[in-house]
Amino acid sequence: YQRLNKVHLDIGHFKRDSQWHTPQAILINILLAMPVSLGLALCGYALQIDARGQNANLGAALLLIAQAWLVFYTAYRILAPGGVAELHFRWERPQVAFLQGWIRKLGLVVLALVAVVAIAEHQPAALADDVLGIGVVLTCYALMAWLLGRLLLNSPTHEKASLFRKFVGLVFTALPIALFIAVCFGYYYTALKLSDRLINTLYLLMFWLVIEATFARGLGVAARRLAYARALAKRQAAKEAGDGEAVIEEPTLDIEQVNEQSMRLIRLALLGCFIAALYWVWKDLITVFSYLDNVTLYEYTSGTGANISMVPISIGDLLGASIIVGITFALARNLPGLLEVLVLSKLDLAQGSAYATTTLLSYVIAGVGFVSTLSTLGVSWDKLQWLVAALSVGLGFGMQEIFANFISGIMILFERPVRIGDTITIGNLSGTVSKIRIRATTITDFDRKDIIVPNKTFITGQLINWSLTDTITRVTLKLGVDYGSD
Repeated sequence: YQRLNKVHLDIGHFKRDSQWHTPQAILINILLAMPVSLGLALCGYALQIDARGQNANLGAALLLIAQAWLVFYTAYRILAPGGVAELHFRWERPQVAFLQGWIRKLGLVVLALVAVVAIAEHQPAALADDVLGIGVVLTCYALMAWLLGRLLLNSPTHEKASLFRKFVGLVFTALPIALFIAVCFGYYYTALKLSDRLINTLYLLMFWLVIEATFARGLGVAARRLAYARALAKRQAAKEAGDGEAVIEEPTLDIEQVNEQSMRLIRLALLGCFIAALYWVWKDLITVFSYLDNVTLYEYTSGTGANISMVPISIGDLLGASIIVGITFALARNLPGLLEVLVLSKLDLAQGSAYATTTLLSYVIAGVGFVSTLSTLGVSWDKLQWLVAALSVGLGFGMQEIFANFISGIMILFERPVRIGDTITIGNLSGTVSKIRIRATTITDFDRKDIIVPNKTFITGQLINWSLTDTITRVTLKLGVDYGSD
């Protein structure tokens, strides 16, 4: 307790604070949850050694209860007032108070559910007569669905949550309801097996949220130290210039000012680890989805001449195509930025080269994902070539301006007559290039107004680039003077 208080006192101090304070505080909270958990585990281990009558089943239940206690009591301590969530993660106090009450109630429900599931799984022959166990399981399912639905709808940060987190919350709310219905229809043993996986998935989700918040705070501390180091360098430079002692304002810890690409990298890596762990938990039940390959949606012809055959497209193929679309969207959105942070920022590239590389990479990823999705759905190139030819004719006549702007945009990225950050004049417009998109380029003029210029204009019109080869430019100012002036 003394060590935990000392760690909490260092939080926010720009010299004593560090990234290791948060993992240390979480470890201390785990140690504080250990006594009860170890006591339950020791009792369960002793009963399993004895292994007479119901002792083996009760011992297995106590071991799982010890695990649940360790997870939920640690989470309860992290969400305590003035604890890790409030001081380290900078979560809002109403949210922390709401989550602490929610985690306490959900922990009690999970403890009861774990006990029944552990005992019932070891005696499948007696499940038909387990009226008390069925009643407890149904009650736990109903309470869990109510608590998860309350978290999803009544949480103070529900409106700020991302679409992915809302989807995860919706799935977790629907699972206990589905298990409740399964028990009512007589699938008691199946519901028990799925309950075990559901609880482990809940553990993984809680662990993932804590790890993500820990990494976010670590990046925030790093950004704060960098800002403080720059302030020290600025003061030193001011002293050497003879401006006297400068006052340094302590930089505030603002997570929103952390490098967005680095945070995106961490979240993507954590999401990949979470999906891998999720597969490990549910891997013995994934084979159930092979049944979807037996449901045929439509068929298409494959081959030529005498080798023509009908290839079926099933619901599994449709699900695979949806997964490819999701992966393509995630890669096209994140991979170019991650490449810029990890590789391109460390290379000595010319101005605008990194932006051109990442933009073209996003185009390639989108194209490969589009072709892969169509291939999964049975739309091969021999069927697409006529469609492409027809679209080419249509583009040539009806959408020639849009097509010309797209090709011009690719030419701009390759030839680079203009780059991000260049000051240009085109026609009577002058400003700085801020974005180069598929159809148009955005120029921010000297009055901070955004001007959208079609890409074709840069290729076919006259363009003055003030900083293409040299950033030193002469500016001519014409002043009119009356002939009668002195």
